[in-house]
Amino acid sequence: MPSLRTRILRSLASYIPSESLLALRRLKDLPQRIQRKPHDEDFLPFRSLNLSSPVVIDVGANRGQSIDSFRFLLPECVIHAIEPNPLLAGWLAKRYVDVSVHPCAMGATAGNFTLYVPRYGFTHWDTRASLDRGAPQEFLSCTNFWGFRSERAHIEAMGVPVSTLDSLELVPDVLKIDAEGLEAEVLSGAKKTLEWEPIIFVEGNDRGVFDVLVPLGYTAFHAEGEALARGPGTWNTFFLKEKHRELVSTREDSFSK
Repeated sequence: MPSLRTRILRSLASYIPSESLLALRRLKDLPQRIQRKPHDEDFLPFRSLNLSSPVVIDVGANRGQSIDSFRFLLPECVIHAIEPNPLLAGWLAKRYVDVSVHPCAMGATAGNFTLYVPRYGFTHWDTRASLDRGAPQEFLSCTNFWGFRSERAHIEAMGVPVSTLDSLELVPDVLKIDAEGLEAEVLSGAKKTLEWEPIIFVEGNDRGVFDVLVPLGYTAFHAEGEALARGPGTWNTFFLKEKHRELVSTREDSFSK
């Protein structure tokens, strides 16, 4: 059970409109933004990327943490942000006017799905959104909110379009994917996009991702400071081809081990 302090803060937040809460959430990233540091140290190897105005596809942009990180590390990059949560996609479009925001999910084929977002009072808890209605329902309870009142609790069903990366017809230099375990599905809909051989940065080290990328000649690397070393990462994994050797900093002989 969350602490009493957490439950009280959540209840107080329920009187703040959702967009204002998103702005408050960005305060936690303020120290990194002031110091122009990425929100995740695994992004650091991008600092050595030797490309002019690289095109970055950011699948799973959330509230913009990765957008800020790419801007710090690749100042001239052109970003296409993909975010399926309609609330977050709307926030990104207002916050980053020079970023192309695509309000959809990426998958192996086109389609639609329903996203269930819990709302308590004025506040949408977008981080608790789920494809399963039961998860948001469980969250909206006295376990998580102090002085819980059921009449203030709602679950909003939002239709989300699913597209494929290939349908965007982009030519990326960098492809970052954080899709809550559906990374392999995203790659399955990117056969033509992958022909451009982008550097790929994927959350986790799911076996399905290896099954897609290894036959295409990609090798897994992980971050060690601003350099890369061979082997998958614990939290994030880079996938590079031999052609990328001159573009990024790698530990000595990393490609040949």
